[in-house]
Amino acid sequence: PASVALSRSSNLAAFDAAPDDTLEVSPGALAVVDHVAGRLARTRGSALFVDYGKTTCLGDTLRAFKRHRQVFPLRQPGLVDLTTDADFAACARQAALVDNVAVFGPVPQGEWLGRMGIETRLKAILDNAAVTDADADTLISACERLLDPDQMGLRYKVLALVDTLRHDASSSPPAGFLPDELVPPPADALSVIAP
Repeated sequence: PASVALSRSSNLAAFDAAPDDTLEVSPGALAVVDHVAGRLARTRGSALFVDYGKTTCLGDTLRAFKRHRQVFPLRQPGLVDLTTDADFAACARQAALVDNVAVFGPVPQGEWLGRMGIETRLKAILDNAAVTDADADTLISACERLLDPDQMGLRYKVLALVDTLRHDASSSPPAGFLPDELVPPPADALSVIAP
């Protein structure tokens, strides 16, 4: 388990953590990213990860939901949906360990969608004569929710993995990313994935 891997590590400084800090580590998420990166390195391609999350494992983000309302996590075990924020920085570091894979991000969703031209696309859709006023209101509201920093714009992140055998990521980052968002492989990796 992750707790054993962390307790054996002499390098908790890699987490920028104090002894009493809460750390959330998801070996499952790291294993998925590692598997996808390995697959890309072998078979070529790209992957895009989008989820709500942050860029640190510090803190307690465990929460539970039932019928779209947040509830106490231990209320009605098995009958509530449990969730935590994804640690995009850890996932990026894990993927950067894989040879022949370039990692970009994480980038806030609102920023990424803006770079991808969501507002231009929305305008083109709204210019269509078949779009009703009600449709326009729904589309504008949805776009605002995706971009607004107080809604999904900052809370959600985007991470890209690209094979470097087919794609020269150093000179041409994937759409929506900038060259300086390339994640270098970590010098001293701490893995919590079981061998």
